[in-house]
Amino acid sequence: GMGLYLYRNANTPAGLAELSRAAALGRQAGVRWTREEFDWHRTEPVKGRYDWRFYDQLVKRANEQGISVYGLLCYWSPWTKAYTEAGIDDYAHWVRALVTHFKDRVKHWEIWNEPNIFCWSGPKELYPKLLTKAYAAVKEATPEAEVLGCSTAGVDQAWIERVVAAGAPFDVLTVHPY
Repeated sequence: GMGLYLYRNANTPAGLAELSRAAALGRQAGVRWTREEFDWHRTEPVKGRYDWRFYDQLVKRANEQGISVYGLLCYWSPWTKAYTEAGIDDYAHWVRALVTHFKDRVKHWEIWNEPNIFCWSGPKELYPKLLTKAYAAVKEATPEAEVLGCSTAGVDQAWIERVVAAGAPFDVLTVHPY
């Protein structure tokens, strides 16, 4: 698998055509999995108002090419209080709604992108709390889904040990070994 970055296309006819073209090229190259960002701000720009249309198209078009999607659940929506307990609760609520919506099409969910570096600018001790609440939300929505955690940039053993020591659950350890 590889990150095809299908999510970087616009939700326009031209953008969706490019997304389809990229998925077809991925299939021709032998890609069977793609990691795609499911951006919170894009799917819930206003609290309680969800718009899954773009991601429905992304998953559909990838699947049509025989490519499975695993979702990277990331970044804050502007209406929440980032890097707070309340923000984490809002994030977990969004995760539950998103995983419920995609439960028949996506079975692997990575919680945040590279929180050991600048992708997470809040207190480091909050990431294990976010992972714990997101894990519970995923499992509540789809018990058989796999939750990917830690998601480090590089092999950051100290970060991984910190998350594990905090008791944050995950099914699969993810490392981005650039």
